[in-house]
Amino acid sequence: MPRTTCPAVNKRLRSLGYPDLRLRGGRGYQYFTYSDGARFEDRSEMVYRVSDLTVDEWVERALDFARDLGVTPAGATLATRSES
Repeated sequence: MPRTTCPAVNKRLRSLGYPDLRLRGGRGYQYFTYSDGARFEDRSEMVYRVSDLTVDEWVERALDFARDLGVTPAGATLATRSES
């Protein structure tokens, strides 16, 4: 299994269509940032080392953050309900 690193997680996020969502490292914690040029948001994750979780686990946390922000993958559109 490849070693979990911020660049590996960020590469996976880009491949899923989230180029503005990034995992970054702090001292004893990690955090996600979202910045599309018009909006900046962040979320801390109390995980001591990036390698304490797998890339897939980090991606799931990142996608939770994106859903909370209402962010969709690049090129995707939000489904709209028709009001009848």
